[in-house]
Formats: sequence, structure tokens, C-alpha cells
Amino acid sequence: MNAAAFVCPHCGARRAGADPGLAGKALSQDEVKAIIAVHGADAEPAQGLLPTLILPHPTTHGAARAVELVCTVIALPMVILGAVTIGLARRRIRRSAEQTTGELTPVLAASFLGGLGLYSVLSIAGISSTTRLALVVASIGALVIRGIIRARESTKRSRDLHVLAKPDPVPRPSRPQLPEARVVSAPRSSGPIVMTVAPARPVEAPRASSSGSPDEPSLLK
Repeated sequence: MNAAAFVCPHCGARRAGADPGLAGKALSQDEVKAIIAVHGADAEPAQGLLPTLILPHPTTHGAARAVELVCTVIALPMVILGAVTIGLARRRIRRSAEQTTGELTPVLAASFLGGLGLYSVLSIAGISSTTRLALVVASIGALVIRGIIRARESTKRSRDLHVLAKPDPVPRPSRPQLPEARVVSAPRSSGPIVMTVAPARPVEAPRASSSGSPDEPSLLK
């Protein structure tokens, strides 16, 4: 059962002595599976001591990959002598070396065992002590630089796994689109415009009365 889960999503078994859920909150089955997947992705599989010290890291590229390869070539004699020393050791030590994870343990083991083996071989070859010490220090330094590069790549990979994806931007409400303005023009007549003026009504003259007024004097009649 995975140590990151309180309840196994497969069999439903509960882990004793663990708080329910995550920070006291209940989790669904899908959330438990997601936590197990992310938790298991952080830990790199055990490659063994010798492949860790010889093979390049799967995520290095560019200048980091070039420096890693150069350091691997420089430290290769010391790594081989350290692997021979471990091969001659007990079975339990060999099994522990095969299940090694990370970068610290392989670097320390190769620096100690391989350094002693390399110094002894150079001493048998009759090389001066100053040259022997310089070669051992250079090999250990190359191994340390290589381990730092690989450790940084592993940390970067773990950090990328925990980066939450940015949510999609919420689309802004679109304004209602008004219909396009349409200009309607009345057709113009092609001929000349003729203005007609109505004739004025004639003014009628006042009509004279045929019979005089009863109060009018008879002389004027």
C-alpha cells in the first residue's frame, strides 16, 4: 500500500495511524489515485550504483549534458575500480548497491572505494605521490560535479511535476452586436423640377345696392 494514501483505492484497506484524507479533508477515489500517481512520480526508480555513475541523466541536455559526459570520462577509472571493490564485497553490500537511489550515496561510495583503489594502482605503477594525489582529487571533483548536475535535473523534474496548470482565461461577455446601419436614399427624378404657382383669386368689387335705405332722403333717390 502506498504511504501517501490513507485508504487504498484498490482494496479499500485503511492505513493505521494516519489522519483521514488530506489535512483533515475527505478525498474521493480519483483524488487518492492522483496523489498516489504524483507521489510515485517524484521518486526515481533505483538504477543501481554503477549505472548511476556511468550512464547520463535522461533529462540533461545542452551544456549540462556535455559537462556530464566529460566528468564521466574523467572519473571512469576510479568508478571502475570502485565497482570492482564492491563486486568483491559481501552479497548484502552488492544488493544494497544495486538498489541505490539518488546521487549522494553513489558519489560517496565511488569516491572512497574508487579513490583508494586508484591511489593503490598508481602507486604500484610507480607514479609520484603528488601526481597520484592530483589524479585522485581530479577524479573525485569530476564525480562531484557530475552528481550536482544530475541532482539539479532531478529537482527540476520534481518541481515541474508539482506545478499546477494555469486555468484557462475566462472569456469576457461579448457585447450584443447591432445590425449594420443601412442608408436608404429616395430615387431622384432625372428631369427638371417644374414648380407650378396657383393663380391668385380676383378681387370682387363691392356691389351697389339697388334700393335706397328707408332713412335716406328722397332727393338722393
